[in-house]
Amino acid sequence: MEIISFLMLVGIQKDKLPNIKNFYTKDAGINFHTKIGRNAEFNSYNYFINEQFDGYNQKFTFKGNLSTNKRRIFTVNNLKLYSEKGVISINSGTNNSKQHYSFGNIKSEQEISQTYSSIDYKSHLLENINIQFGISHDYHYNKFKDSIPSHYYALSPNSSNYYLGTSNHKHILEAYIYTNWKISEKFTFSLGMRSNLPVENQKYYFSSQLALKYRLSKKQSFLLSSGKYHNYSIPNYCSKTYNLLSSYQLALDYSYELKNTLLKAATYLKNETGGQAAVPFFIVDRMNTFGIEFYIEHDFCKYFKFTFSNSFIDQKMRILENDYHGAKDFNYLVKTTVQYNNPKLFSLALVYMGRPGTYYNEITSSTFDKQTSSFIPIFSNDLYNMQYGNYNRFDLSLSKYIRIRNNALIIFMSINNIFNKKNEGNTFYNASYSKKHFDYFQFRTVYFGVVWQLNYYKNTIQKLSVNLFSNNSEIVSFLKFCKLVKLDYLCELDFA
Repeated sequence: MEIISFLMLVGIQKDKLPNIKNFYTKDAGINFHTKIGRNAEFNSYNYFINEQFDGYNQKFTFKGNLSTNKRRIFTVNNLKLYSEKGVISINSGTNNSKQHYSFGNIKSEQEISQTYSSIDYKSHLLENINIQFGISHDYHYNKFKDSIPSHYYALSPNSSNYYLGTSNHKHILEAYIYTNWKISEKFTFSLGMRSNLPVENQKYYFSSQLALKYRLSKKQSFLLSSGKYHNYSIPNYCSKTYNLLSSYQLALDYSYELKNTLLKAATYLKNETGGQAAVPFFIVDRMNTFGIEFYIEHDFCKYFKFTFSNSFIDQKMRILENDYHGAKDFNYLVKTTVQYNNPKLFSLALVYMGRPGTYYNEITSSTFDKQTSSFIPIFSNDLYNMQYGNYNRFDLSLSKYIRIRNNALIIFMSINNIFNKKNEGNTFYNASYSKKHFDYFQFRTVYFGVVWQLNYYKNTIQKLSVNLFSNNSEIVSFLKFCKLVKLDYLCELDFA
């Protein structure tokens, strides 16, 4: 099946999207699956997407045209061989993309090429013990062609810049083993280990995770888990190198199921290290996160569902031996939904999300630079001490599916930020940095469309309909791309 989609929103609500001139995506995908004899099967998925954005952006005191486009094609192939003792999986994949970005005197072109291959074996050693192990090889190649401002604060097209061309690559060769052991009706234990096989003078690392689940009764359970994980940062416009990152995580989860109600609670601790450029002009040496979460889900009146969740997140990042507020340092993070899902009629959902504003680094004054004829911003000595206003947003979603013989027509509509709340998302200044004003997240927008589904199956369509009204997947994709076109995207610095 091939799907080609176009997203054109600006024409019908231009005043709600003032920084967008043009945005569209074109994508196509095809999946092939076949059985080979009695004991083998092959699956191949291939996908292409082309994204284009033209609009406006502001950074420091410069506001001007922004343009970006990205083309990506990837393929994933899987061959499974079955036997009485277990399953062998042979996997391969490729990923290739090319992205252009221009804003002021910044010009950036990035090419990415990736190939992945692995072989895995899974077996039931005993009736209550599963084991899986394998080896994988992941190869990355990156090529950058960048025009970089000579002075970070002077971004107009007339300001000086310089050209920098770089390329790098990385081989990641790893082996792993995982086992799951059902000790009794009350206890289940799992253990996983992963290690790299160092190549090209890489540093050796060893990752592991373990979990113990205790079933207090058929309706109640506890899950204790911990792990030490490693990964490499992905090169970007600001940091062209692969940095080895590590994190230690510890979590305790509780679940209680009643007749029409599900209760969940969790607490977790996460410590991350690696020294990556996660905020402008600074290297974050360590990120510590502690969280407590609560979730309740209740079904009532046959077609209705109510959900409520709230999280307390204490996050601190360490810069130059001092601790500051992290991007997800929230005293509360509330999300609640009321859903109506009647397959014979329609699906409807009202969603609310609220949290405190994120912290940002304030510019307190400036000095004039005669060389660039621009003001040099001077940041507060107390980093990330200012906070945006509270974030509040209501969304409404509606979807309807119609069966037409063996196919289906799905009609959906979403209204985001119903009350047109001005949620602060960025800080802008005048030319001398003596006055500031705010840029805002998405205003009230309307999104609607139609999906034509071939080879209709009732359960599949019902799940798709629920996802459309509860997750707003198309809206999420659009918002992610809107976030992509921020200048901070190049450095992965957008903490809004």
